Amino acid sequence: MKTITKTTMSLAAAMGTLALAATSVNAATVVTPIGVSSNSSQANASYTPDRMIDSSGLTAAGDVSTWTHAISGAGNYFNSGATTDSNEKVWLTSSYTTPLDIIFTVPTDSTVGAIHTWPAAGTTEWNTNNNMESADLSFSFDGGSTFTTTITVGDFARDFTSSKTTQTIEFAQQTGVDAIKLTNIYRFGGSIGSPGMNIAEIRFSEETSVIPEPSTTALLGLGGLALIFRRRK
Repeated sequence: MKTITKTTMSLAAAMGTLALAATSVNAATVVTPIGVSSNSSQANASYTPDRMIDSSGLTAAGDVSTWTHAISGAGNYFNSGATTDSNEKVWLTSSYTTPLDIIFTVPTDSTVGAIHTWPAAGTTEWNTNNNMESADLSFSFDGGSTFTTTITVGDFARDFTSSKTTQTIEFAQQTGVDAIKLTNIYRFGGSIGSPGMNIAEIRFSEETSVIPEPSTTALLGLGGLALIFRRRK
């Protein structure tokens, strides 16, 4: 009986440790850009690229997965002021020679493995047409001089709510990153040639791996306890 008690206590302690580990891993370490620029010719000061990192309209409490963004008009989001082709790729001009690029400067030697976005505007299909559907990410490890390791992030969803929730796409983790370029951007679509693409806020984070939630860990532990008692009988 003493052996069973000791084993039970040890297993309970291990379960508690695993539960705490699950909590800490699932809480993403947010990487907030410290600068942003774009080759867009957008001249309206209400829709400039810095709107994507200024937290205007963003409720950032708790884990990034629970953050929300309330779109309440001009000044809360970026509008590229560009145009699109028949495939809804965003270009600077109707000549379709130069794609829209957005470059985010992040703290030196950052580790990133996920992008978090909050779409701008819209509670109907028509006015979510300008929101981003997919894009390519490339990374700079030399202060923004060159960009390599292109990764496509896609399947962002239309959000018809007035309070936009976090949309997260994970990718192969990159270390030593100084800047991130968003290019080859596609939007959901609407009228060809209508003004560009909108984004409310963008953040990045380090973690991409998911391990069992504390509740799942506890269930696994209980299963182990049952097995121990069965063998002792």
